[in-house]
Amino acid sequence: MSNSDIKYYERSEIPIALTSDNLRYCLVEMNRFNCGFCLVENKSNEMIGLFTDGDLRREIVNLNLNFTALMLTSIEKLISENFISIAEKKHSQAKDILIENQINELPLLDENGCLEGMFRILEIRK
Repeated sequence: MSNSDIKYYERSEIPIALTSDNLRYCLVEMNRFNCGFCLVENKSNEMIGLFTDGDLRREIVNLNLNFTALMLTSIEKLISENFISIAEKKHSQAKDILIENQINELPLLDENGCLEGMFRILEIRK
């Protein structure tokens, strides 16, 4: 995999929700950015978690609520809080972390835990 196989996205190019937003808002943002994930921040702009389309599938399979109630659920209750991030904007280091951990997205956080951008593996279609 070369550096061209990963791409860096600025904060303005990433779907972001606040902990107070609901699942429906996150899905709208994911659709707007054509992404399979949404990053979740608190009111201080600190990244606290990540919500993926895989998380959505698991919630639907384990559905104990009706669908409307699920859509109105606070995203804070649905996010993965255990995520891997990077502190420096270095493509080679980001690529190694993405491959080693078998993940598709890698948030770049500043020293305060605030989102600056994200590295993402690009799908190569033949």
